[in-house]
Amino acid sequence: MAYKVLNNILLKDVSSSGLSSLKTDLLVLVVNKETKTNASFKDLNKISKNYISKTISSHLKESGSSVLLPNIDGINAKNILLVKGLDKKDPIHKWLSMYQSVAHKGNHIGSKDISVMPGSVTPNGKDEFWLIEMVSKTIESNVYIFSETKNKTIKKPSVKKLTVLTSGLSASNLNNAKNAAKKGYAIGEGVNTAKYLGDLPANHCTPRIIERKVKAMTKDFPKLKVKSFNEKDMQKMGMGSFLSVSRGSEEPARMMVIEYKGGKASQKPIALVGKGVTFDTGGVSIKPSPGMDEMKWDMCGAATVFGVMSTLARLNADVNVVGVMGCA
Repeated sequence: MAYKVLNNILLKDVSSSGLSSLKTDLLVLVVNKETKTNASFKDLNKISKNYISKTISSHLKESGSSVLLPNIDGINAKNILLVKGLDKKDPIHKWLSMYQSVAHKGNHIGSKDISVMPGSVTPNGKDEFWLIEMVSKTIESNVYIFSETKNKTIKKPSVKKLTVLTSGLSASNLNNAKNAAKKGYAIGEGVNTAKYLGDLPANHCTPRIIERKVKAMTKDFPKLKVKSFNEKDMQKMGMGSFLSVSRGSEEPARMMVIEYKGGKASQKPIALVGKGVTFDTGGVSIKPSPGMDEMKWDMCGAATVFGVMSTLARLNADVNVVGVMGCA
């Protein structure tokens, strides 16, 4: 099973319809020089009686800083989040961090949907389609909250819908923007799928449980085929070194080979191999107790393969890939 949080990601052009009539729980405006000259933004500011522009001047001093404005008369959005935009020279990790904060804010205030106007400023060497892809990917992968095995006080993600707002794109560019959003969404879903396996406690993420989850995912994506090998199969293939890892456990090992065929039949496949030790007990007698729970993350290589394969299938990518998950 692939693990997605958002039900969908939409693109909406607001060059003519304006921002004031947009119904959303959280309207995110990334503010820079270009934003202030945007007709939709000017209209929004006018309706707020310059409250928005005054707040920008008084509160947004540093790049990436933000302020939340709830319930402004005449504006349909329940909340407006103003974010001080970054500069073209700022490193990529700052852009990611800015939109991570947007996703966290949406969950924190209980928003069911977020509408983001990222503006036209992009990092050096990147275009607006990269920006749309990055926004989609970052918000999908950061509204994620693991709650499956936790008590009821742990909040589940509230955000279920993202709308990326554009202004004045041509028909061809709008199509490119939709493809960028789709790609970002698929990558974010793959990230969440990998994180989900990593977040499961070791006793809820044994080799056989992972095997069931892999088989469940292939039901969603016809281009994915999985072949699973049990310990008897691996003994016949002479995989003694691998089997020695699971010999001290009551849980039997599993080896899953996932094939994705999206390219030409003549195309040689790319191979991905992920380590899936579901709990590393090696040298357990000398390991410090405070970090013992982290030994469950020794299966994150296999989890990454799992996530990548789900992304490829979601994108219907034109490539052939074989993913191997060795779980013990």
